[in-house]
Amino acid sequence: MAYKISSGFGTDFLWGGAISCSQADGGFRDGGKGISTQDLRYLDPAWNHEQVEAKHHGSPFSKAEFDQALQDMGTTYYPNRRGIDFYHTYKQDLALLAEMGMKIFRTSICWARLFPNGDDAQPNPEGIRYYKDLFGECKKHGMKVFATILHYDIPVQLVLKYGGWKNRKTIDFYCRYVEVLFRELGDLVDYWLPFNEINAGRFSPWDGVCLIPDQEPHMDQEIFQCLHHQFLASARVVKMGHEMLPGSKIGCMIARFTTYPATCRPEDNMQAVLDDQYSNWFYTDIMARGKYPAYMNRYFDKLGIDIKMEPGDEEILQQGTVDFVSFSYYFSQVSTSDQSWEKTSGNLIMANKNPYLETSEWGWQKDPIGLRITLNQLYDRYGLPLFVAENGLGTSDVVEADGSKRLPAKAHAAWEPVLPPERNRTVCVFGASALGQPIQDAAHRPELYASLAEVSPDAVITPAIAARVLAKEGGFDVLFINQADVLEDPTAALQPLVYTLPCPAIYGALAEGYWAKL
Repeated sequence: MAYKISSGFGTDFLWGGAISCSQADGGFRDGGKGISTQDLRYLDPAWNHEQVEAKHHGSPFSKAEFDQALQDMGTTYYPNRRGIDFYHTYKQDLALLAEMGMKIFRTSICWARLFPNGDDAQPNPEGIRYYKDLFGECKKHGMKVFATILHYDIPVQLVLKYGGWKNRKTIDFYCRYVEVLFRELGDLVDYWLPFNEINAGRFSPWDGVCLIPDQEPHMDQEIFQCLHHQFLASARVVKMGHEMLPGSKIGCMIARFTTYPATCRPEDNMQAVLDDQYSNWFYTDIMARGKYPAYMNRYFDKLGIDIKMEPGDEEILQQGTVDFVSFSYYFSQVSTSDQSWEKTSGNLIMANKNPYLETSEWGWQKDPIGLRITLNQLYDRYGLPLFVAENGLGTSDVVEADGSKRLPAKAHAAWEPVLPPERNRTVCVFGASALGQPIQDAAHRPELYASLAEVSPDAVITPAIAARVLAKEGGFDVLFINQADVLEDPTAALQPLVYTLPCPAIYGALAEGYWAKL
């Protein structure tokens, strides 16, 4: 038998971008949206990174904060209510993604935007219309749609009235919500994901299963009972989707915690096996194989957990196995029986530090090989298509407000800049460090910049070329030439640039704190 060996990405590889509604949309009460559980998350803008991390990993949510958030309808201390205003700017944002050549867009649907209270008799037509417009815009740009049905946020009224995922009634409310999605949006969505990072219920209970740690005397029991209800909801939705939308692709997702034994000690190797089972495989085994794995019996016995199942639950799980497996990958960790092992930060959890890996300034471990290992392990175990649904690195990125990635020159797209009508003066900033550099190295959107300059992208930016581009773009009242400290004689070097422009010009160096008129 001959095997074809391929390398690189195939033509069917889907390169895309991902957001979630609770983190990006904003539009807090717009369009009839109800309040979701993620709208209640508190963050003081004055906190530094260390304070944010302490909150994140310590006690991310308390009953006092829950009660306060229900009373406070402002947005100052609730960034999820603001997001990036994607609800109002999605057309411009999707155009930017399309410009990058992306083939697929992942976002989540806000349950509270369609059913404000979760148990409403009828869906909100404004919510349906929004998602039809949003997904239609994706199709306009040739991007497939990867829709997450629930990305942590459920209507808060389901928590207040029913106890959220502790109550089996929530399964029925969820399935009714999803039935509306399949009926109204089925022809616009290419891939469906019932739950984002379903294992979040274990490591981030408020996010995953809407439990407040200081309110649950038997937290482990409640977490896994909630997860059982989510497994049932996922399986029912998979079966329903295959019936309502023949040929549809419905998958599952975990936050993947790739782990290595800290040493070659048998104890550390055994701990790595257990950590993998309890943090990763348990969840995907149920959703991809359709049953609880035997290895969890000892874990449940150890924690005194008794999953309450009703007749027919096992059949539901068996009948609702997924079509693909997706995961988020942000870092890796090590497993050890040594309780004194050094810890470091990771996405949503603290992890054992790998001494062979570098860490970001947030403490997240940088491990690209771990992603390769994860892909191999998941495909070997399930033989299903894989999606890297989220991937990134916890660090501080500095990007200019207009998205130019700190490049000194820029050509603006048709939708930029977005200028408020009440502005008094518009200042255009040009970086003097662009002078003498090829356009392709120094300009954001080099092809567009070269077109405006009427030269090739490998042409060197001269004062005359810069002036030509700035004059064609216009729309500003003052030109500020930054980074003038790189020039031996700024006045002489910049005169040819500003000579033909019909506006005042200032030069200086913001990093050095000086500026002067030309």
